[in-house]
Amino acid sequence: MSRNTQFLGRLQLFSKGNAINEGLIPPGTYGIPESDKKIVKLGNSIDILPLARRLKALDLSDKEAIIANYDATSDEFKEIAAKSEEQDSMCMYGMSVMYGMYGTSFLVFERSTGRFLEFFCGTKSTRPVAGDIAVFLPLTASQIDAKKANNNGDVDVSQMKQMKTHGPQTCTLNVQIAKNNRSYCGKKNDGSVRHKPAGERACA
Repeated sequence: MSRNTQFLGRLQLFSKGNAINEGLIPPGTYGIPESDKKIVKLGNSIDILPLARRLKALDLSDKEAIIANYDATSDEFKEIAAKSEEQDSMCMYGMSVMYGMYGTSFLVFERSTGRFLEFFCGTKSTRPVAGDIAVFLPLTASQIDAKKANNNGDVDVSQMKQMKTHGPQTCTLNVQIAKNNRSYCGKKNDGSVRHKPAGERACA
C-alpha cells in the first residue's frame, strides 16, 4: 500500500470535466496531467508499448491522503472496489471519478514523448479496455504453461498450441466518439468517449 506519492507520469483519456471546461485539453484527447493547470496533449490516437500490469485500487475519499492498494485479495481492496460503484461528482485533472477506483494498471512506453507512464483502467468505462491491451504484453514460456494448465475450455486447444513467446508489442489506442445516441459494439451509448485499441493483431 502506498499513499499519495507519484513517481510515474499518468496517461489519461480526457472526456469531460474541469480540464476540458477550462480549455486545457479538448474532449476525446489523450494527455499527461502535469498539474491541475498543465496537461501534455497527445492527440486522439497514440502508440504505446505495454510492458507490465498489476491490479490497483484507489481510495479517493480524502484527496489529502489518497490510498493505493495493489492486493486484490485484501479487505481494503475489496472495499474500494465496492465504493467505485457509487458515483460521485469528484473530479481529478478533468476526469470524473468516484470515491473509489479499481482495475488494471499498465506500465506503458508512449512513443511520441519517449516516456514511461502508468495507464490505469480503473473506471467502469475503461476496465473493459484492459483486456484488449493485455494481449500486447510480453508472453513468456512460463505464462503459456500457466495458461494451458488453467484452461477450463475457455480457449480452444488448437489455439493454445499456437501460442508462442514474444516481447511487448505496439498497441495503437484510438478514440471513438459516438454521436446521436447511435449504438457502439451493439450497445446504446450517451455520446461519451470510447477507447478503441488496435494493433498488429486483433485484440481479444
